[in-house]
Amino acid sequence: MQQAKTSALQGMNRRGLLNSSMAIGAGQDAVIRQALPIATSDAAMYGRSGEFNANAANQMGQFNTGQTNAARQFEAAAANQAKIQTSAAENQAKQFGAAAGNTASLQNAQADTQVALANNEATNRFKLEQAAATNAAEQLKANALNQASLQNAQTSTQASIQNAQLKTQAELANAQNAAEISKFNVQQDIAVNEANAAREQQANLANADSVNKVVMQQYDAAFKTALANADNETKKELQNIDATTRTTLANTEARYKQLMQGSASASEAYQQAMKNIADLYNNPDLSSDPADGTNGVSPKQAAINAQTAQLEGAMTILGQLNDFFDYTKPPAA
Repeated sequence: MQQAKTSALQGMNRRGLLNSSMAIGAGQDAVIRQALPIATSDAAMYGRSGEFNANAANQMGQFNTGQTNAARQFEAAAANQAKIQTSAAENQAKQFGAAAGNTASLQNAQADTQVALANNEATNRFKLEQAAATNAAEQLKANALNQASLQNAQTSTQASIQNAQLKTQAELANAQNAAEISKFNVQQDIAVNEANAAREQQANLANADSVNKVVMQQYDAAFKTALANADNETKKELQNIDATTRTTLANTEARYKQLMQGSASASEAYQQAMKNIADLYNNPDLSSDPADGTNGVSPKQAAINAQTAQLEGAMTILGQLNDFFDYTKPPAA
C-alpha cells in the first residue's frame, strides 16, 4: 500500500501537483485499491467460516434433539408396557379363578394392546426420522443458495469497483488533457492580444503625438490670452477674499502656473474655482460666524476650503495627465 501511494504521488509530482488535493486523493485511491482485494478475501473467508460453524451447530442440535426424543419415546413406551404388564399380572391374579374364556380374552386384549403400542412407536419413530431428514435437506439447500448468493454479490462488487476505478482514471486523464489544451489556448490568446495591443498602442501614440502637437500650437495663443484674462479676474476677486484664502490660492497658482499656461482644462478649472469661491464669499445665506460651524470653522470658510481642496485635486490630476501626454519628456521607467 505504501509503494502504491508513493507511485501515485510520484505521478502527481511529474504533473506538478504534488501539494494539491488531487495528489492526496490519488494517494488514498492507490492505497484503497491495494487494500481492497485483501479485505474482500478476508471478509469472504470469515463469512464462509461463520456459515460452516452455524450449519454444523444446527445439524448437531437437530441430531441431539432427535436422539433425545427417541430416548424419551422409548422410555415412555417401556413404562407403558411395564404398567400394562403389571396391570395384566394383577388382573390375572385377581381373575385367577375366572373362566378360561375370560383368561383367553384378556390375553388377546393384552396382545392387541402391545401390538398397537409397538405400531404407534414405530410410526412415531419413522415420522421423526423423516422430519429430521427433511430438515437436514432443507438446511443444506439453504446453505448452498446462501453461499452462491454471497459469491455472486462479491463478484458483482469487485466488477463494480473495477469499472468505477477505470471510469475515474479515464475522467482524470480527459480532464488533464482538457486543462492542458485550455492553458495552451489561453497562452496563445494572451500572446496574440499583447502583440496586437502593443502595435495598436504604438500607432495610437504616433497619431496622438501628431494631433497633440497641432492642437498645442493652435491653442497656445488662446491659452496665453485666457491666462491673462484669468490673471486680471483673479486679482479682482482676491480683493474680496480673506488673507488665508488668498495665500492658499496664490500658492496654488504659483505651483500650477506653468500647467495653466499649457492646458486649457487647467486654466478653466482655476477660473471656475475662483468664481465659485467669490460666489461663496458673497453669499449672504452662508454664515461667517465660527459658532455656526464645526471645529471652530464657519460654514462659509468650510465651503471655501472645500473649493480650494477640490481645485488642488483637479490640478494634481491634470498635471499627471499633462505629464503622461507630454512626448518631449522621456517615458517613465
